[in-house]
Amino acid sequence: MIKAIDYLGKLRATAATQILVQKLFMRDVPVPVQQRILVSLGRMGDVRAATPIGEYLGRDTDPETKGTAIFALGEIGDQASIPKLQTIQTDATDPHMQRLAGEAVAKINRRLSPSTVAVQIPALEDENKPPTAKR
Repeated sequence: MIKAIDYLGKLRATAATQILVQKLFMRDVPVPVQQRILVSLGRMGDVRAATPIGEYLGRDTDPETKGTAIFALGEIGDQASIPKLQTIQTDATDPHMQRLAGEAVAKINRRLSPSTVAVQIPALEDENKPPTAKR
């Protein structure tokens, strides 16, 4: 089952998003499988998974799984996840969770901001002036 979940993430098979989200919330799913589901959802990048993952963060889960969920939200890049991540960043008692949430917010913000690459456009010569001679 884990190989199939990993493969869906690798393929970015967003058609499986709903099924994986449902599986994530099932009580009988072992923690390692939940973690693989979160990783695959992050790889898929389907924004439909962001809200359920945010809700999942509200559950009482182990720190490793919680960290994986935070990372997945950063990978998905949904702007709507930022408030939840900022709350974790400021309210979490675990510095590792705070750092992961901060990194996820930064990753989302980088995707949202316009390119910072400067493009140099050569100045155009005035059409009314004759071209100047180059020395």
